[in-house]
Amino acid sequence: MALQEKLIDSLGSFATKFNSYRYIMAIKHAFITLMPVIIVGAFSVLISNMVLDPKNGLASFQSLSFLATLKPITSALNYATLNFLNIGAVFLIGIELGRINGVKTLFPGCWR
Repeated sequence: MALQEKLIDSLGSFATKFNSYRYIMAIKHAFITLMPVIIVGAFSVLISNMVLDPKNGLASFQSLSFLATLKPITSALNYATLNFLNIGAVFLIGIELGRINGVKTLFPGCWR
């Protein structure tokens, strides 16, 4: 075997072992669940900076200057998605970790 194939095999086995850890699996499943929120936040940033920005976006043109008044909408959308992403991530990581550990309730960390 060539050096490249040995490296690929060793990295593949490391990735398989690393992916089987329950904490990594919980984080992965939580972020998969949050993917629509991440996509909406990314598009709001893109539209805010490329279209509605009065300095660098389409709103810099005189005929499209009315678009600058819509920028607070995408700023609020960005705030509601990407800035609060960590709250949802922490909540969902806990739920996924409880599911992996065999807890059947929705709130696995609550007292019984």
